Amino acid sequence: MKNKKFQSILQRIQSCNLSTHQKIPQLKIKKISSPTPDSRLPTPFFIGLIVLIDTVCNFLSNLTPNPFPTREGEQGSKPLSLQGRGLERGFKNKLYIALIVLFLASFVGNFTPTNLLSIQPAIAQRISPGEIWQQVYQQLPDLPKENQYINKETGKVAENNTLASRLIRYHIYVKERAPNYRLDWKLTLADYLGANEIMYDSTYPGSESLRENPLDGDRSAIARLTRSQRNALVQVLTNIFNGNSQNTSPK
Repeated sequence: MKNKKFQSILQRIQSCNLSTHQKIPQLKIKKISSPTPDSRLPTPFFIGLIVLIDTVCNFLSNLTPNPFPTREGEQGSKPLSLQGRGLERGFKNKLYIALIVLFLASFVGNFTPTNLLSIQPAIAQRISPGEIWQQVYQQLPDLPKENQYINKETGKVAENNTLASRLIRYHIYVKERAPNYRLDWKLTLADYLGANEIMYDSTYPGSESLRENPLDGDRSAIARLTRSQRNALVQVLTNIFNGNSQNTSPK
């Protein structure tokens, strides 16, 4: 009898435990997610930029006299106070410098060296490099071609490797000068005449593709031109790269 009663008591206890276990919901522990890229700290560049701005502002603040001197005659020597006009000036200095830095950062971000040297898009679409030297000889038929050099790979005369084509490649790719300004073309011709910058054999167009370096021959050909012929050459090149290919041969 006692055993039966004890067993019944145990069964009731177990049934109670099961019922209470089912009623209590299980707790789910959520893992703390890593911070998103938007919540990350600023990069070291911006941190350094902030420190630089703060340092410059403090320096400018120290140059401003204290508007509330404690003693008479010390206004010009005391540093800037954090009261009144001093606080206002310090805030304005930081604001101005921050605006200047943002402006310079946006300017540098949009700036690339090729932007200054690139041809206008409309002109670049109408004219390809292979067509330019042909237009030069169409308008200046007396200009020496100097296309007697032998190609290293084919062993044949490179007829399309002309004085005008090498002049244009030297101007744009070697010296990186603007092709739509007369002054830049005059500087290039001055290089050929030995009156401006030094020309190097190793970087001159055709030095790698031709058996003989054409630099000396091209400089002699430019030197044989008269002043009016050189001026006409400059004008023709300028007109072509500005989209105006009218005939400008010397009269």
